[in-house]
Amino acid sequence: MSELTKFEQEYKKYKERGFPDKIAAAKAFAHTFADGTPGVWREILVMMSEAEFRRENIIARAPNGFEEEVKELLACTRTIKEMHQYLHCGWFWVEYESNGWYVVHSTNSSLPYTVGEEDIIDGGRTFRFKVAEDIPTILRSNGDENAEYEWIGLCFNYCSWLLEVRRSERGLQAIEQLERKIEEKWKERMEVVSNV
Repeated sequence: MSELTKFEQEYKKYKERGFPDKIAAAKAFAHTFADGTPGVWREILVMMSEAEFRRENIIARAPNGFEEEVKELLACTRTIKEMHQYLHCGWFWVEYESNGWYVVHSTNSSLPYTVGEEDIIDGGRTFRFKVAEDIPTILRSNGDENAEYEWIGLCFNYCSWLLEVRRSERGLQAIEQLERKIEEKWKERMEVVSNV
């Protein structure tokens, strides 16, 4: 019996017993892929709830007009690290100071590169940047075209995350769409400022 057929049979069994969709699906998934290990379905539900909350929180905090690009980036994201005191990916780590200011410490003076910062101070291995209230900043970490994933620092004015984004065609397009949107918003802002 194929795993899909087993999953469908398990799901149908739990639905017939009156379980809600999420619980029936979690039980069916656990019994298909972790058969014989009791209680796995509970951990699946917890992980789903945590992942759903984390991703909805990021979308809710996105500046107006960036929600769709952020959603597409999250669709291509494998793991998410949320900033508490700092974010660390190996190539660089980011600390939040206050009022939209971040400090980046890098092991490589050319990485990460930033898109969308309001101000940047210093440069090289340690630098500071400020994120505008209405335009996010992203940090890109990976110059290796053959890498499977790329770390993207997604920074809003008062919160940030480190996303492990798949470097598939869709993932790269999602990163580039967000970059373009950020650059367009900054260009619009600069045009308004120059016309004043």
